[in-house]
Amino acid sequence: MKTAIDYTVDDLLDCQLFIASKSKRVKRNRLKSYLTVTLLSFFCAIMCFFINDGDRFVSYCFVIAGVFFLVFYPLYQRYVYKRQYRKFVEDKFKNLTDLNYQIELTPDVIHTTSKLGDMTLNVAQVEEIAEVEKYFFVKLSTGDTLTLPKRSFNHSDLSAQLTQMVSVKNIPFTKELNWNWR
Repeated sequence: MKTAIDYTVDDLLDCQLFIASKSKRVKRNRLKSYLTVTLLSFFCAIMCFFINDGDRFVSYCFVIAGVFFLVFYPLYQRYVYKRQYRKFVEDKFKNLTDLNYQIELTPDVIHTTSKLGDMTLNVAQVEEIAEVEKYFFVKLSTGDTLTLPKRSFNHSDLSAQLTQMVSVKNIPFTKELNWNWR
């Protein structure tokens, strides 16, 4: 199967966000940040409650801030991470979005061609294939991820080709059609 792909910034951004959402380190850092901000606010509320015996206003303000962080900080954090990854993608991959890629999938190799050059990947280098609503992400043993936008392929042909790769080479396949950045 052979097709042409023109990557957009959103394609590359979704790939980075998917990788980040599966990373234990990123999950741990986000949780640590969330807990730190929320618990620090409640700790300050408790400290102000005991320090200021007559005036509880500051303590109540910290409690309100803690509840606010408890509810809204994950939304803010999601926005900040997405903005940060967008800037990263726009800076690092700015030369890749203007190129036309020719991708050929065979049972043994994945061959890509662009004006930058040719690349042939042996299917043995594929560690995992993940399917989300708009993409197939092919994770390679080098740590790189090949993004295959479904809009560029006949979905049934691409799915059949990747299913054949998965079954022949025993490659893990995950289907997360409801995935979105959280």
